[in-house]
Amino acid sequence: ILRGQDAVGTGNPWLAQQLLERGLQVQEHVVYRRNLPLLSVREIAEAKASFSRGDTWVFANGAVMRNLFAQTNFSAAELAAVHIRSTHPRIAQLARALGAVRVDNGDLGHSLDEWQACLKSPHV
Repeated sequence: ILRGQDAVGTGNPWLAQQLLERGLQVQEHVVYRRNLPLLSVREIAEAKASFSRGDTWVFANGAVMRNLFAQTNFSAAELAAVHIRSTHPRIAQLARALGAVRVDNGDLGHSLDEWQACLKSPHV
């Protein structure tokens, strides 16, 4: 199995487990590494200004959100102002756990039309 690796590990072992349960031998090889970017001072300032304005941010990945929040060290006022929408309820739950207040439950739909309609709807 060829797979990627990040700071947390190599991802879901489901396929390897299925193969092992069927008596097959499995070899796993890490062929790439995923690293989260370090934000520049300008990027951090832009993110903080956006949060303070109460802009809407859409997150499709919890690791990206964790990285952004860790690097920017948002204040309670910034976290209360921003509006977060997510593509999955677990990401919305993470946003709340990280201190965000205005968070949608996280289901933008599955098509571009559904996403567009959801993003145009009123904030929470």
